Amino acid sequence: MGTDTSHLHAEPVGAFFTPAKWADFCVHRFGIVREWLSGASVCDPTAGVGSFIFSLCDQALAAGRTLSCELLSNLYFIEKEPGYTSEFQDSFLRRYGIPFPYMNIHIRDIILDPPNFRVDILVGNPPWANFSDLPCQYKETLKPYFLSAGLVIDSQDLLLGSSRIDLAALVVTTSMENLLRDHGKAVFILPMSIFQNDGAHAGFRRYFLPGGSPFALREILDFNGQRIFDGVRTRLGVAFLEKNAVTKYPIPYSILDNDTWLEKCATPFPDDTSPLSVHGSDEAPRDFLSEISLDLREEQKPRQGVNTCGANQVFIFETKPDFIPEELLYPLADKSSFHFHEEEAIPNRYIFLPHDPISGKPLEQPVLERSFPTAWRYLQENQESLQNRKGSLITSWKTRGFWWALLGVGPYSFAPYKVIWEAYGSRTFHSEILGRHQGQPWQGNQALHAYIPCRTRLEAEAVKISLSHPSVQEFLEASRTQGTCNWAQPGRIKQIIRFRKPQLDLF
Repeated sequence: MGTDTSHLHAEPVGAFFTPAKWADFCVHRFGIVREWLSGASVCDPTAGVGSFIFSLCDQALAAGRTLSCELLSNLYFIEKEPGYTSEFQDSFLRRYGIPFPYMNIHIRDIILDPPNFRVDILVGNPPWANFSDLPCQYKETLKPYFLSAGLVIDSQDLLLGSSRIDLAALVVTTSMENLLRDHGKAVFILPMSIFQNDGAHAGFRRYFLPGGSPFALREILDFNGQRIFDGVRTRLGVAFLEKNAVTKYPIPYSILDNDTWLEKCATPFPDDTSPLSVHGSDEAPRDFLSEISLDLREEQKPRQGVNTCGANQVFIFETKPDFIPEELLYPLADKSSFHFHEEEAIPNRYIFLPHDPISGKPLEQPVLERSFPTAWRYLQENQESLQNRKGSLITSWKTRGFWWALLGVGPYSFAPYKVIWEAYGSRTFHSEILGRHQGQPWQGNQALHAYIPCRTRLEAEAVKISLSHPSVQEFLEASRTQGTCNWAQPGRIKQIIRFRKPQLDLF
């Protein structure tokens, strides 16, 4: 059962049960039906209403087998939500005329209260939801489990980038640890972000279970954006895993293309916990780092644009407001900014940054009151909405009294030049140089844009030339994130950069 947390807390918000077509596909494609009929035990650890169990039983009947007590005794159903469990039991009895073995039904949370038995095969569709989107009480309960599973290093990570870690990663490692026999197999429908996105899932990609034993990623089937569940945009695939085994790259990686599976291979780049890079089955893995000549100073690491934390209406303007001093207004990039050369770009919007251009920190209240009184009055008028912004990072600024702060602002934001690109939702990588407009440096807009700060026009031109290398586009395409929010985010571009030692003379 894939869900956005519905069976994990008291108030379900919607569940997505595996369509019969895809349950049938999984149990057939990975030989689960054959192994079950030969005596293997099979469990769905987040069973929902039992799609995979129904698929196994239907295919057994189609093969001429009888659903005997002995055969059914090797099927296990685990589900936290009693209502789903009752629905499964009723449906099973109506469908086959016999009850599902009561002793093999477990109504419990697979993470918090795993049952005490072991099976040969796990199959299922775990719930997918970012940690940050879980109900507050459940998040607090799960924190130590994410830590003990090695999915994050410390609890602070769950407030930062790793807050995007998917609950499915914890379900997979926990169920494999507690339910699988040694060298047991697991087949799960999972979000492809676990294998293809930066940062948050690096801990999962170590492929170690909470108890310290390894597990292997044997194969991936990528649904290639096909809608497996109505109304769900999550990119999904099927992962084939094995307990107490070591991953050997490249792994088989098949892509669904008009009902045909294209056979490819995948290897993580640049290191073993990095996202998978997909290549032809007859090709060697690409070393994009050696192909792309991009040597930068440490302070030039790629950055996201300015993040208002949901307060665009306060900080972003279509035209220059007369109550905000020009020293605090900056041209804001938009889609049109990537189709003009620097000297031709005309801002369609402006962003108000009450930050010091040297330190990048929010301006102190006395400075705002004394030097920019109209801007300070405007901030005071919007204090309530700015105080109500949510998120751990903006809350840390509010706690220190800087409720007018923005995120993604530092000395790099005020660099004389930026080599900037669309980081969100694009399929073609194109960078452009933006310098200053009427003396003020251009700014990127949140996750939509990413950039590399540069000191001089010459330096920016060299960076742009390096980013124009065809291997950059090929590297991004190999990550299988075309058209998504993770297309060319800073962490991904950072993987193809060599950094020189830090220097003292920062921007």
